[in-house]
Amino acid sequence: MPGSFFVAHRLAEVVLALSRQGRSGQKAKNCQQNAPKTRASKHYISFMGTLRVCLHPFFVLLLTLMASLQGSVLLGQEPATGSLAGSWVGDLKAGNQTLRPVFRVIPDGEGGWKATVDDEVQRFYGLPVSLAQVEADGTVRLEVAMTAGTFSGKFTEDGNGLEGTWKQRGGEFPLSLERTDDLPAVSKEVAGSLAGHWKGLLQVSGVELRLVLNLESPSTGGLEGTLDSPDQGANGIPISRVDALEGKQVRICVGAVLANFVGELQDPDTFKVHMFQGGGRFPLTMKRVEQVEALPRPQTPKAPFPYSIHEVEYQNEVGGITLAGTLTVPNGEGPFPAVLLITGSGAQDRDETIFEHKPFWVIADHLSRAGIAALRVDDRGVGGSSGGETAATSADLATDVAAGVAFLRQRPKIDPKRIGLIGHSEGGLIAPMVAAEDAQIAFLVLLAGPGTTGRQILVDQTELIGRAAGTEESMLKENRRLQNLLFDLILDENLDPAEAEKQMIAAMKSSPAYAGQEAEEAAIERALGILRSPWMRYFLAHDPVPVLEKVKCPVLALNGTLDLQVPFEANLAGIAEALERGGNSDFLTTAWPKLNHLFQHAETGLVTEYGKIEETFAPQVLEQMTDWIQKRIQAKD
Repeated sequence: MPGSFFVAHRLAEVVLALSRQGRSGQKAKNCQQNAPKTRASKHYISFMGTLRVCLHPFFVLLLTLMASLQGSVLLGQEPATGSLAGSWVGDLKAGNQTLRPVFRVIPDGEGGWKATVDDEVQRFYGLPVSLAQVEADGTVRLEVAMTAGTFSGKFTEDGNGLEGTWKQRGGEFPLSLERTDDLPAVSKEVAGSLAGHWKGLLQVSGVELRLVLNLESPSTGGLEGTLDSPDQGANGIPISRVDALEGKQVRICVGAVLANFVGELQDPDTFKVHMFQGGGRFPLTMKRVEQVEALPRPQTPKAPFPYSIHEVEYQNEVGGITLAGTLTVPNGEGPFPAVLLITGSGAQDRDETIFEHKPFWVIADHLSRAGIAALRVDDRGVGGSSGGETAATSADLATDVAAGVAFLRQRPKIDPKRIGLIGHSEGGLIAPMVAAEDAQIAFLVLLAGPGTTGRQILVDQTELIGRAAGTEESMLKENRRLQNLLFDLILDENLDPAEAEKQMIAAMKSSPAYAGQEAEEAAIERALGILRSPWMRYFLAHDPVPVLEKVKCPVLALNGTLDLQVPFEANLAGIAEALERGGNSDFLTTAWPKLNHLFQHAETGLVTEYGKIEETFAPQVLEQMTDWIQKRIQAKD
């Protein structure tokens, strides 16, 4: 999902409870996809750790865009004292919580193990175990990469128990496991009847999302397959396990996104299920299909192309990252001016794919047809780009952009003196950071870029989205109060982190926004995971104004009047005032009527419209960008 969700994926999840609209008949609409590297609270440890899960399934599925799971590679050997194969259950006690993890281990047919883990308390099933092995000294290791947790222990004398510890985010807790009953196998009859492709339309708070289950019955029996979310461009999400339940019911576990589908066939072509995810329960009727139709996206570029296309890779030596992208270069001798496109928050692919829209491809195509080369790049951990070892802040991502500029300057047919940046949403925050340090940047185009602090954007965005969705004014007022309290605690450098967390927990527990919420402590833990993340702390504290004051190149700042993520008035004004104060006279700001955060013509600006609109990117804005860039680069000739 594109950085168009600058606030809606990273930021609305921060206000998981703050923007909770359940009391007015609404659901939280937004979530973010990058799991932060954080430390678990000693009081509120979750077996899921700080894996961020929003109550809205649409955004939880975006976890897959990180390719966090590509099938578990499990190694192992048979221990002398007992077999690791089987189901193992135990009570994990930490503070006032008692969780009940169940590890289910089976041979993988290649001398190793396949394993998953369940927890009835937190109601997740089939979370992949990334490593299951018995070491030479008999130590059993079960690692769950998605939670940064590891069990390490030894078999009991009779081989029917494991005694050890669970380690997670710096905490260490005793955990004893004992054998328990295995799950019954899915019968051949049920497996055969469910094999095939099943499509359903998930409807939550006005958002419509197509989901497709691809099931097959291998010769070894049971069911396996994948989940597709075509509207998000997230396909091939592995099904981690399929369980037989009562009668002919099955539970299809998609552990990578902490979702499961429970139901049974109504007739040969109708599969009625409930999808469970993040504490929510969503009815879904799935129909047998041969293939899933594509949504109409008339602006998606089609061959033949009057420019050359190059698949490229380059290194960010500072971050230790390999970045992969697509460079389109106009036909001819050159040298040509060029732009590097910068995505917004969350892990984006090079096209900023969302609901089958590919806005960055549309922009790159339009520019290259007009004689301007364009480089669009997969974000860290997406597609062909490698991930970093630590959670990245906007400042870290700016080094990726700087590496891209350096790469372009070395390319044949590219004029190194006419390279500019186009940043969307958070990309519009990052672009000035790069230009402020690199006087050779020729120009900037800021698409829905911020001109106020991250904190202010968060507060404003939550209120705008809530009001547009019909949230009661009393709840909006409470959301703002709680947000500001939490942000004060996060940004207070004089407050001990443990004490800050204690106060945040107390504030959330006492807020009406959480009252009556299912799995309250799990929701609080998820919110804390966001609030503790390096990205969030940096974003809340960052003020783009001092950076913009240092930008001396020409700047075009655009926004839509229906942008609910980065409100146009305050942010365009902030950008203009900062540039003028810094002595930059070559800038233009434009607020386009009736355009949303994706620069689509819209009615409300809500995310519920994004997939329903056929337009990917307003042609008028494409023309304005292109004309403005051409005039600026001609001035440099």
